[in-house]
Amino acid sequence: MIGARRELGMLKLNHTIYSKDNLVIVRAEGVINAENAEKFFQYVCSEVENFWHLVIDLGEVTDLDSVGINKLLGLYKMIRNNGGYMALCNASKKEKMFDLLSLNGLIRVFTDEKDAIKYCIDLERGLI
Repeated sequence: MIGARRELGMLKLNHTIYSKDNLVIVRAEGVINAENAEKFFQYVCSEVENFWHLVIDLGEVTDLDSVGINKLLGLYKMIRNNGGYMALCNASKKEKMFDLLSLNGLIRVFTDEKDAIKYCIDLERGLI
């Protein structure tokens, strides 16, 4: 397991890489908006380029605008195009927004990180 922390303006990112399971976990804190969404996207892309699965923990994200949501969809598309899986977790404050935009049917949203990790690994193993 490898961990790192990076700040992108009003957004702080922690990530943990579980190379055994081809999984990257990104724990975001702060705001993902028009000002930093592209940097967020580029940073996460660079961290997952050698891995298949991505879990993004949104528990400490205080604001997520439409540009941020668009970048989450871009990450989902990139991961799926590479044969991987992506899940979001700890997004209870934002879950209503995901429901309104019908994103829950596309990107799975879990209440906790452990369930999101299990989902990605179980999909890879063909258990789901």
